[in-house]
Amino acid sequence: MNTKIAISLLIVFIIVFSLMFFLQYIVNDPTSVNEQNHPFYSKKFPENHNLVFIIGTSHVGQLNSTFINEEISSRFSNYEVYNLAHFKDNPQRREPYLDKILEFNPTIVFYGISHREFKQNSESNQNIILNFQNGFSEILSPEKFGFESINPKFNTLQIIRSFLDIPSMSIDDKMYDAYAPFFWYERPQTLISNEESLLRDDALITIDEYKIGDPTHNNQVNVFKNIIQKLQDNNVKVVIFTTPLNHHYLNLIDKNEITTFNMILDEISNEFNVDVYDFTEKYEELSIWMNPTHISYNKNAIIVSQDIANMIIQEIQE
Repeated sequence: MNTKIAISLLIVFIIVFSLMFFLQYIVNDPTSVNEQNHPFYSKKFPENHNLVFIIGTSHVGQLNSTFINEEISSRFSNYEVYNLAHFKDNPQRREPYLDKILEFNPTIVFYGISHREFKQNSESNQNIILNFQNGFSEILSPEKFGFESINPKFNTLQIIRSFLDIPSMSIDDKMYDAYAPFFWYERPQTLISNEESLLRDDALITIDEYKIGDPTHNNQVNVFKNIIQKLQDNNVKVVIFTTPLNHHYLNLIDKNEITTFNMILDEISNEFNVDVYDFTEKYEELSIWMNPTHISYNKNAIIVSQDIANMIIQEIQE
């Protein structure tokens, strides 16, 4: 009986993953960024130029990077700020590109982070189905087939749009920020959601998926530390800041997760002697949100970019 169950589950998993890979081929995911060959890395700067980089995931990408650079360069003419954030970033995805960042010899790197980037998969595998799934996860992992950044949510929405004949944004509909080379903005990213929309957002539904677990055995945390260490070993000043969250998200998140997250940052601050700026709750009640975890790329949300610029100014002056 167990053999039949195992074979049946194997067939199901093969079908599901095959379908997922097929959909990845036919649906273009605009959040997939190939950094390795990006033209930004061939960009040349004057030798006396001081480069400041901001890195992080889409929470960081929603900042107005041109505004931030103008705020800095107007005060320090030999400084320039670039936001190197990209979609779905986390420490493990960022680490392979660290050498490319170091080739620019940046003066300061500001790392924007939230508890979500320290997500650790549950280690509880008591259920036979979960054990079976974990046994094949390595074999059927997207990376094995060359799919490094599958976005099921995006692909599902694209399929629904296709069936309902809802047009998606074309490349001409995208907006770009000259100082955020790995990021772009479609119209939904520029809108401010009302309270009703925020409450319906699936970020609140999936909130329990983001568990840090034991920090001492969390790969994302360990890689995050490795990144900081390598930057400092190359004489790059590192500053950490936490990215904002909306009050609906903060009300639902397990408080132990926030406590663990803050504890991790406190330990890192002490271990590596880095400053940590906390913006997690600062804007939670303001009408600036695209969704519960992202501010809008909108002039009404410029207060966040202004505070980030002020943080950079303060660190330059120290």
